[in-house]
Amino acid sequence: MSLNLNFIKQIKRLFRKQLTHNDISLLGYAIFEEETFEEFMRRYDGDYKEFYTLVKTSLPLIFKHLHFYRLVNPEEGKPKFSPNDDSFALFDNGKKSFALLLDYYGVICIWNGTNINWETGYWADDAVQDVINIIKEMKL
Repeated sequence: MSLNLNFIKQIKRLFRKQLTHNDISLLGYAIFEEETFEEFMRRYDGDYKEFYTLVKTSLPLIFKHLHFYRLVNPEEGKPKFSPNDDSFALFDNGKKSFALLLDYYGVICIWNGTNINWETGYWADDAVQDVINIIKEMKL
């Protein structure tokens, strides 16, 4: 799986507030703000909070290249989001890339703009391990 530069540019533009989710067919209008892992740990109390900690301990080279983002409320008149809803992360090591979404209510999504567009969650036996396995299979 090679780096999809168009995908990475699109996701980076999204996270830099230059696109809305509608531009890449995701959740609807949203603005993102980068946050640290520590800020994520203090802020997020949704499902699968342990996911990034497991990535940090079991896949440290992956964790090193993760950038974390949170939804923030857009300007007046746009739909509002809870500041604690969802977590987004972007992996980009300059060769390969993927994006992650931790949905507050029990879904983990992973996509790379080419051959992976997958979600798991409360219906799986071990959703966290499923996504860890997909990341390992990417041979990053």
